Amino acid sequence: MSEYLKKTLFKRVINIVSSKISLKIFFSLLILSFIIWKIDFGQVVQILSLLPINIIIIVIIIYFISLFINTLKWLQLLPRQKIIRLFLLTLIAQYYSLILPGQIAGEAVKAYKLGKGRKDAEKIAASVMIDRLTGIIGLMLVAFFGLLWSKTPFVKELTLWFGLGLVVLILFFYLIRFYMFEEFLGYFLNFIKKTFQKTGFWVDRCFSFIDAWKDYLNKPLLLLKSVSLGIVFQLICVLINFILGKTFGIELGFFEWCWVFGVISLVVFLPVTIGGIGLREGGFILLLGILGVSSEKAFAISLSIFGLQIIGAMAGAIIDFGLYFNSYKQKYRA
Repeated sequence: MSEYLKKTLFKRVINIVSSKISLKIFFSLLILSFIIWKIDFGQVVQILSLLPINIIIIVIIIYFISLFINTLKWLQLLPRQKIIRLFLLTLIAQYYSLILPGQIAGEAVKAYKLGKGRKDAEKIAASVMIDRLTGIIGLMLVAFFGLLWSKTPFVKELTLWFGLGLVVLILFFYLIRFYMFEEFLGYFLNFIKKTFQKTGFWVDRCFSFIDAWKDYLNKPLLLLKSVSLGIVFQLICVLINFILGKTFGIELGFFEWCWVFGVISLVVFLPVTIGGIGLREGGFILLLGILGVSSEKAFAISLSIFGLQIIGAMAGAIIDFGLYFNSYKQKYRA
């Protein structure tokens, strides 16, 4: 491929990505503008101003505890790594999840920063992917049991959908173990390698990633531990919503918050806005509105959750820039 074609292809990719980001920003602003137009924003500000400082401190502490639990979860898959390093990367991921498009951007950054220049980079990438999937399984289990014990009769239909979703997710998780799929994937990758010779390096890395994935699947107790810690992490996140809800006068039981948080978390995964901004707020207003909560209180709790994410992102940004300048100084001195 000539240099001209490479530059042309690169420019087209940049233009496509830029246009997608612009569309996501547009949809985020559009949804937020519509919400603010429909509600009494002055009342939202008044509700937020009544949030006690001790509750703010408690919620922030619980939030960072949840991130540490999430780090412990990842550590199960990479036991030879230092927990402090994984925790710092978890915080850095919060930063990139906020500023980059797509909810898995932070996970991609984690895999890149930890695996860069390492021989086991594919295993690290597989650990990040499996960590994310076991986290989603934990989220759906919390939401599923929240629906089972919910006292709201008209949401019981969601229980079936979450049950089916769990089955589909677990099947996807173990899809590589199905002989026909494994054979097809191997045939497809080998075809790419033979047809496009320059892709050999990347195809071999794909095979290494698949082998690492299969190795994890051969350790059911490890995966069970990962899912269990994922459940603990999600329950702590629900606890944050519960505490904020009580503070704002939202009288919902803990199990109600389990499925509300679960549904909103899945909605935020939809790749139509930046960082889930707009979808999160709309989700809180819609679901809590069904449960009799005012739009202003729902919007206030949504902004509070987003504020926590900003705090986590700021911590990640400080750490990321600190590590970057430290690395730059070491190279300069060398």
